[in-house]
Amino acid sequence: CDNSACQTVCGQCVSEDGENKCINECPATPTQCTQNSQCSGTCVGCVIPEGETTGTCQSCQRVAYLESTGTQWIDTGYIVNNNITDLEIDATVAWSKSNSTQLSGGNSSQWIGIQGAKWRTGTSSLSQNSIILNQFYNVNSHVFINNNRQNNNTYVDGDLAVSMIGSNTQYLTRNKHYIFGINTAGAQYIASSFLCSMKINRWQITEQGILVRDFIPVHAPFKEVGKQNCMFDRVSGDLFCNQGTGDFIVPIN
Repeated sequence: CDNSACQTVCGQCVSEDGENKCINECPATPTQCTQNSQCSGTCVGCVIPEGETTGTCQSCQRVAYLESTGTQWIDTGYIVNNNITDLEIDATVAWSKSNSTQLSGGNSSQWIGIQGAKWRTGTSSLSQNSIILNQFYNVNSHVFINNNRQNNNTYVDGDLAVSMIGSNTQYLTRNKHYIFGINTAGAQYIASSFLCSMKINRWQITEQGILVRDFIPVHAPFKEVGKQNCMFDRVSGDLFCNQGTGDFIVPIN
């Protein structure tokens, strides 16, 4: 049972009598409005048709994934601490054995990504070959878990892929964590080789076992055109949208 099948960010998929259904969807009262502040509810805003002066309050719609093309990135607003923070990523990553791909990071020394068949976490001195990654050169979705509290162990679909030795103390005082690319010195690392083309189904950041970011992909019709495909954080209730160029691709319902 997959929550991404539900229409809104509030929806929860449950199985009853062998059938899946969504419950607790966000209220969809079509209240008239002229601005977002007149709308209430979770991930709700005012959508005004072109040429009109008034519109209706509409909720964010769940989508299965956000797909980047290599020019988009999102600032999570969170500084990762490698002693207490874990990352869990459900994504389809596009890479080749000759290219580097940065899934996320806070600077040039604090990031996670792939280089060929090598999973890299932190500085190059902490990089380890990961033979298991060779089987993931495909278009399928996989769950990557970077467990910083266990020597930066990395798991792919539940299997231990990399066991890192030592810790990267630079994690303690670095920048806010970006996804789809890395953040260095407070600015996006714009080199194309350091941005990632990927589809994200879910992205979670856990601090000492407690979720601090729980991102799900949504379409927010009340945002400006070209910036409507975002991540919704189920912890804070906030939207985190593209700060790069272009727009994320979402599946057509």
